[in-house]
Amino acid sequence: MCHQIDGCPLVAEGDRSKPGTEILASHLIQAFVMIAANVLVISTMRIQGKSLVSGTSHDEMVESFGITWLLAGTALGHIVGAGAILGIQASGAI
Repeated sequence: MCHQIDGCPLVAEGDRSKPGTEILASHLIQAFVMIAANVLVISTMRIQGKSLVSGTSHDEMVESFGITWLLAGTALGHIVGAGAILGIQASGAI
């Protein structure tokens, strides 16, 4: 990771009048990994034999389990995403 923003080739330009608005590319990669982990967990989790992968509609999942289904999926998705990000960082890829 770059210690100086100006010398870092992996920086998305921000508003120069507001310091700290630059976004490092590694943060964008981390965001993508977290989003992918959440979508993967939410779409593949199975509750009482029902899941989006097995053909149960989203509306039926919400009717059966309420918003707690989505909250449980995002909670587990964040755990999976954090583990994936730490693993990728440990490998030196980002």
